[in-house]
Amino acid sequence: MTSAPQSSESDLDAFEAVCDRLAGFDDNISAEWVDGFLTALLAGPRAVVPSEWLPHVCGESFGRAFADPADVQQAMNALMSRWNTIASQLDPEPL
Repeated sequence: MTSAPQSSESDLDAFEAVCDRLAGFDDNISAEWVDGFLTALLAGPRAVVPSEWLPHVCGESFGRAFADPADVQQAMNALMSRWNTIASQLDPEPL
C-alpha cells in the first residue's frame, strides 16, 4: 500500500503564512480552520472550484490581504498545494 503524500515543510510554511496574513483581516481565520474547511469540501459529494469556495473561506479578507497580482498567485499556489495534498490523502484508492 502506498502512503498518501504529505505537505513539505515549505508548503506548510507557505500555507500558514497565507492564513496568518488573512487572520490580520479576520480573527476567525486560522491555518487549522482553513485546513478543516478544505478537508470538508474535499470530503463532500461534489467537486468545488476555488472561485466558489474562496469567498466562503476568506470573505473580503483575501482581496484586502493580497492585492498585488504576484501576491494573489503566491497565495493561491499555497492554498492549492494544501488542497491537492488533502485531496490525495482523502483519495479512497490508497486508503
